[in-house]
Amino acid sequence: MNGIFTFILAQAKPPPSPIAPGDGTAWLPPEAATTAAETDLVFYFIYWISVFFFILIVTLMVYFAIRYRRRSVGERAAGTATHSTALELTWTFIPLVLVLVMFYMGFRGFMDISHPPSDAMEIYVNARKWSWSFTYPNGHVDNELHVPVDRSVRLILNSVDVIHSFYIPAFRLKKDAVP
Repeated sequence: MNGIFTFILAQAKPPPSPIAPGDGTAWLPPEAATTAAETDLVFYFIYWISVFFFILIVTLMVYFAIRYRRRSVGERAAGTATHSTALELTWTFIPLVLVLVMFYMGFRGFMDISHPPSDAMEIYVNARKWSWSFTYPNGHVDNELHVPVDRSVRLILNSVDVIHSFYIPAFRLKKDAVP
């Protein structure tokens, strides 16, 4: 089965980041495709949600460890646990909504990358041990990928021998080439 995905090479570059040298960020290289900004948005949304919950959980863990530590050897813990339906519904539905939002954002980006427009330029990509070859519509074969600016490109991946991962960090695209 061939791997297929599409992208449009972006012409405009983002402003320089104060966090990292060059035009990228601390984690991501400069955006070079039109779909990269949406991928970055999903990445940073999930990242900041994870940071928030990490800090919340660690803070509560430290608070409860100090608040309810054993005072003396023979002292028994007070039985103050009660059931709260509102609390259980809250800690069920907030993560559920967050996961659904993450899924929707990721799925929308996946569909944008997976379904190229009908006028997309097709480039055949062949992977083999230690090399990649790119066959362009005019029949030219090259070892480097060259794509036009502001035009949709559809890469059709194939592998000659084993599974190879085709990854372009600046485009935020990764797909496996399957024999």
